[in-house]
Amino acid sequence: RAIAQAEAAGLEYVTSYPSRRLSPEDKRVTLAALRERLEAAGARFLFHARVSAVERTGAGFTLALTAAEGIDAAVPRELRARTLLLAPGRYGAEWLKQVAGALGAEVVAAPSLFGVRLEIPASVYDPLTDVNPDPRLQMALAGDAYIKTYATCPGGRVVAVARYGALVASGVPALRREERGPTTTLAILAQPGVAGARAEWRVGEACAPTLNDRAPGRLIVQRLGDVRRGEATRAAALATNPVRPTDSGAAAGALHDVLPAVYWQAFEAFLARIERLTPGVATDDGLVYGPAEERVWGYPTDATLQTAALGLFVAGDGAGQSQGIIQASVAGLLAGEGIARALDTEAPTRGE
Repeated sequence: RAIAQAEAAGLEYVTSYPSRRLSPEDKRVTLAALRERLEAAGARFLFHARVSAVERTGAGFTLALTAAEGIDAAVPRELRARTLLLAPGRYGAEWLKQVAGALGAEVVAAPSLFGVRLEIPASVYDPLTDVNPDPRLQMALAGDAYIKTYATCPGGRVVAVARYGALVASGVPALRREERGPTTTLAILAQPGVAGARAEWRVGEACAPTLNDRAPGRLIVQRLGDVRRGEATRAAALATNPVRPTDSGAAAGALHDVLPAVYWQAFEAFLARIERLTPGVATDDGLVYGPAEERVWGYPTDATLQTAALGLFVAGDGAGQSQGIIQASVAGLLAGEGIARALDTEAPTRGE
């Protein structure tokens, strides 16, 4: 029903359904059972190890390991393997680009996604998050561009994180319903597309450094009503705003003049359609934080996710092969099939 309602509003509801929502306890039980099965088969987990370097050695790979910062645990100094699967999440995307590229994998940079992180009353967005905690809505734009919601955190909070050489707005969800706060936060990002990134969206990559220079070490937060009026938000107005910022370190100010006009046009059209699904989402009292940015690098692979570097496989969100746990699981299975086939031969080979 939610998918049909979104379609009627002119939106695409992107899902990996049908799937059953798991409680935090269900997830712990499931992961513990998977871990037990893997360990029974001979797998070894090194939770406190950090991969400090990866090198090609002959027909295989050598990994240099160190203990994670702040952890007093013994870890092997190195591991050797004939095949290697790199599968970080999206926070490991930059690391993966550097490591895979150095090992000979082809790395293709996609246009950056950019926009703002919106914060609104949780009750307003409940009609969507009660169905799916992270509803993915998107709308096609001119050419090959589109705008989408991303990383919704019902009852969560906004945090500043260092990524891609910039300080950007991210979100932390409340895992249990009883722990949820009064606001929900979600990113609204524009994907310029290859053609759009060379034309009207080309200024997108400059937004993050520009906003970081405007408020060094802090995010910028602005009332949505002030964005619409083209006015900077003052600290006094923010202090009395019905929606209170969950990032207390964010600087009240302006970001409306940094993101291009084409973004704000798409933002308002997109928000108006979401408003049909959950009235109140377009309130002037909503807060927008910037910069918000996602960068993606692609890795051309064969059918089992083996890269141009024989024996090196990639999977997961960080590799751009998935966006969500269902797709990431499928990617892992594909890579596993390729690794099993490679280990059955004297040397890795390319698949179909």
